[in-house]
Amino acid sequence: MGALPDNAGGTILVVEDDEACRKMLQRLLRSHGWTVCGAVNGKDAVSLYTAVRPDVVLTDINMPGGDGNSLIAELQRTDPGVCILAMTGLSRQDLRVDQALRRGARSVLSKPFDGAALEQAIRSALHPAR
Repeated sequence: MGALPDNAGGTILVVEDDEACRKMLQRLLRSHGWTVCGAVNGKDAVSLYTAVRPDVVLTDINMPGGDGNSLIAELQRTDPGVCILAMTGLSRQDLRVDQALRRGARSVLSKPFDGAALEQAIRSALHPAR
């Protein structure tokens, strides 16, 4: 995977309850020059978002302790310009996937996804006119 564009000084908040998945995503994103922080649930993510104000929030939809859709809605209330990408192992036909998009996620990545798909989703979310 090539270097992510325009990421100097950029910050990504990864919200994922699966520790191995969260750490893998954090390592991948750091390897491309991003500053990355992680949260295990929506409650922790709201606190981190307020403190850090990341450029992108990458959140799982299906999590205990504050699901991704509740997090998306809360972040949209806090900052209507927030850039959110959702990810899920749910079927694309699951209502929670559609709900994530309606609440403000710019796109939904289906797990498992590869680094190139993540790169493209971040690039498209940050620079939609490109």
